[in-house]
Amino acid sequence: MIHSWQNHSLINKFRGAWLGGYVGAAKAQQRYAGKPLVAGKIAELGAQSLVKVGYLDLAAWQEQIKMNDPALLNLAGSLLMPEAIWATLPVMLFYHEQPRKLAPVLLSALKFWLHPQESPAPGLALGEAIALLLRKNPRPQAIIEQTELEKIFGLPIKFWANLPCLELALKEITRHTPPNYVPIAIACYCFLSTPEDFSLSIRRAVLTPQPEVTTVLVGILSGAYNGLRGMPLSWYGETLDLAGSSSKDLSGNLVSDRFNQLNQLLDQLFAVWAGHYQTPEISWRNHLVTNL
Repeated sequence: MIHSWQNHSLINKFRGAWLGGYVGAAKAQQRYAGKPLVAGKIAELGAQSLVKVGYLDLAAWQEQIKMNDPALLNLAGSLLMPEAIWATLPVMLFYHEQPRKLAPVLLSALKFWLHPQESPAPGLALGEAIALLLRKNPRPQAIIEQTELEKIFGLPIKFWANLPCLELALKEITRHTPPNYVPIAIACYCFLSTPEDFSLSIRRAVLTPQPEVTTVLVGILSGAYNGLRGMPLSWYGETLDLAGSSSKDLSGNLVSDRFNQLNQLLDQLFAVWAGHYQTPEISWRNHLVTNL
């Protein structure tokens, strides 16, 4: 029997935001062969903790890390904002429909991972932006108009109202935006300049400064807006776990086992959020093929 929530568009957006970050990071690594970001692993273990406990418990999150990769705890209080946003993405997804609860819960998670000199304000604003994108039929521009991002980035209103070409955008962003927040502002630009096209947003982000973190944020934003179905099907097997094992879905498309594992974890997180505490009985790949 298939739970009714499995046919809901929201899980498609959950999957898009969740997998979008990993796909974005992998695309940047393919081009630049950079060092993998550990924030994605922190996010996975955070999601596992939420599945087990049913709410954010920092002690449970730390315990989950101790059991799987204790060295990650050494990063507590050291992450820069773009990395902390990815690390706390499960919190944003889990509490997206409760704005009053999202802010204090996300704040506690950000403060745990962020470097003391980093302000949590951009992370809170982006969390609010992601929550907006997960809701039904949002206007992409709402992430700027209805959050504190415009104020945080310091860019004039006309910049967001009439987005310039990429070259001019990079000049404006680096001129007005605090250095630590530049990747976040560029990610918002890349998403908003082509909101309906996940692949183009990612490809443009790869060409920008600090692509390893910018592409992650673009993947999260565009994935939350377009959903998993808006992501090129060929990228599932091409961008994750390239040296690992893979299998084929019902349409014969190559899908990495790593991608499958990440999506199964997301299914469990969504099930807990929705009030279903059992792992879904149908695989995500069968669901994807039958609902495209």
